[in-house]
Amino acid sequence: MSGERDIKVTEDGYRLLKIIKEVAGLGSEGEALEYVVRRFLEQSEILREILSRLDVIEGEIEVLRGKLDEIRELLEVRERRRVKKEVRKYYEDLVQYIEDRVYVFPSEIKAKKKLQRLIEEGVLVHLRDEGLNVEVITTKKVIERILAKLPLKVTDVDKVLTEREQQLFVLLNRLGYILKKGDIYVRAG
Repeated sequence: MSGERDIKVTEDGYRLLKIIKEVAGLGSEGEALEYVVRRFLEQSEILREILSRLDVIEGEIEVLRGKLDEIRELLEVRERRRVKKEVRKYYEDLVQYIEDRVYVFPSEIKAKKKLQRLIEEGVLVHLRDEGLNVEVITTKKVIERILAKLPLKVTDVDKVLTEREQQLFVLLNRLGYILKKGDIYVRAG
């Protein structure tokens, strides 16, 4: 047999072929069967084409997912940089605020964790005098600025230092950063 097959048609199938013959205007049930097979093959070819296109689309979707993941990652990196920049700016502003004021009380700073971090990093200095029951936060830069003015005569303290610097000066003296030798204040060891 050269590509032909024997097809057994059930009684219901035969009735269906008769209906197709009449609706399609065909001459016999055999032509109706050929018509059905031809339509089936055409539809299966269309289905194969659709499946092939779906494979291509799935591949493109995977590529797009990869690109979206890359974009998402870039956005996350950008956001982390932005947040890091804002935090750094906050730290810089806080340090500048303290330097401008010479010192602040810990209660003035609401961000306790950030304050503790800056103290641990050595950017800020936490000074505490139990005897006076005084606790202040200042910067190394402010302390160095005051200590750089030493040696200083006792009579010149109020002429050389601002009022807040004088208050910090007294605390530094009590804590041993500054020593009084005669009528001159000098830097301790």
